[in-house]
Amino acid sequence: MLLALGAALLIAGILGLRVMARRSVSLRALAAIARGQEPDPCFDEGFASRIPELLAWRLAFERGERIEITPFGRRVARLVRVLRTLAGVPT
Repeated sequence: MLLALGAALLIAGILGLRVMARRSVSLRALAAIARGQEPDPCFDEGFASRIPELLAWRLAFERGERIEITPFGRRVARLVRVLRTLAGVPT
């Protein structure tokens, strides 16, 4: 019973991740670039609005005028990549 509940929660989590990944501002911009189009003008606004969140969660840090990914941010990115692959979201 407990195993079935765990499996159901895992599937629900992966499906939730799939929805979030498909709605991602950066993924839409990268898809546009891959098609040879200019990204949506709102891309810069959408991406810039996420920088404070990245800094707050310690996924990135500021070095002068640059934003760099922390080792923790790299681990999170790897985990997200694996989960996206498992969920069947194109990368």
